[in-house]
Amino acid sequence: MTRPFKPLKDYGYSPQISMDASRLLRRLAWYHKKPMSKTIEELIFKATMAVASEDICAACKGTAEQCEECLIIEGPHTILQNSLRLLLELHELETQEKMEEAAAVRKQIPLPAYMAKWTKDHFGAEAVLNSGWSLAEAEATYGADWLAR
Repeated sequence: MTRPFKPLKDYGYSPQISMDASRLLRRLAWYHKKPMSKTIEELIFKATMAVASEDICAACKGTAEQCEECLIIEGPHTILQNSLRLLLELHELETQEKMEEAAAVRKQIPLPAYMAKWTKDHFGAEAVLNSGWSLAEAEATYGADWLAR
């Protein structure tokens, strides 16, 4: 679900970081076997996952027109936050032994594509289908017929 990078036209500076931060970034990049530019980009995306999108939007100083391109509204972190909210709801329902409601919530939670593939590879397609999790992410990644292959 990652959108192609589109540089903002009004972005007029490159943030400067300290030498210590640059050294840490370089080592993280080496560890992940990626360029520093990709590593810092991933760190920024992961950092947004730790903050509620509503809080980021509330503090935003951008214009309404910039909202159309903003990943805070429809980025990977929003999917994660929604999944976490659903997982908490699922846990609460299972704790209360409301299994029918829990099953309905489970069907809304997207199973990450790599986990769906691992489950298929180790336990078969039927296990994936019987899991009750949403397979939307796996279908988007591997194609609609991925379980049949």
